[in-house]
Amino acid sequence: MKQILLYILVSVVLFACKTPATIIHKSEIKNINPHILYDSLKANYGSISTFYGKFKVVIKQGKKTNTLYGVSKLKNDSIAWFSINPGMGIEVARAIFLKDSFAVIDRLNSRYFKGNYNQVEKLINVEVDFSSLQSIFLNTLSFFCKVPDTQSVLKNVLIKKEKSGKFIQLENFQKRTIKRNETDEQLPPIYERIFIDNRNLKISEVLVRDFKDNKQIKIIYSDFLYNSDLKVDFPQKIDVFIEGTKQPISVSIQFQKQQFNEPNSYPFSIPESYKNIDLK
Repeated sequence: MKQILLYILVSVVLFACKTPATIIHKSEIKNINPHILYDSLKANYGSISTFYGKFKVVIKQGKKTNTLYGVSKLKNDSIAWFSINPGMGIEVARAIFLKDSFAVIDRLNSRYFKGNYNQVEKLINVEVDFSSLQSIFLNTLSFFCKVPDTQSVLKNVLIKKEKSGKFIQLENFQKRTIKRNETDEQLPPIYERIFIDNRNLKISEVLVRDFKDNKQIKIIYSDFLYNSDLKVDFPQKIDVFIEGTKQPISVSIQFQKQQFNEPNSYPFSIPESYKNIDLK
């Protein structure tokens, strides 16, 4: 059950922030600054109040490969709901994430867990929150920062442009001194590299590297299709690669169906016979 929970949360290492809107065009970006770029990305998210996604997920760790199927439902800035099955229509796990808490049901072992994000942070040693999880599924920008102030974060952001002009590279880091082999070395504790496709102003790749704990997570968005309701491109595939664990982990999510701004239900109830899980 711990593995199911970790797979759901595996990419949650970024912290979401807010800022006023300023708009630029999609075509060619020259002499752009971080604030305008960030505001323009937000303007190109599409107006999403609810999201429904039916997907296939392939999880690989070492020599083990598991294929599962699921449904994700989101209410923007409010609820994220997931149901997982092995492909036979029999649900094996269900999870619901709220702004300050979440719960997971393990139907195979008649167990459940209810708690808050601080408990998960202690377990996997990364900062997690609801906004970060939501951003992964909605292809929106988040920053890993202890202070929820986008304007402060953007002061440390560097913008680079590839020679081809197809991608904009956004880098965010904070320097600190660590001691290795009795010598001081300047390294950012958390380094973020975000690739933005200049052709549609959508996030195509996110890399987060933790130098202190020697961990790395990469999220790749692909198979973008134009959605006529949102009037923006939206990814049909999300690949997540995790390094720094005993064995590298990859999680590949391929959406088979997506719906936006349609009514969703988020049923969640824990049977009285189920036992509570201790994640310690």
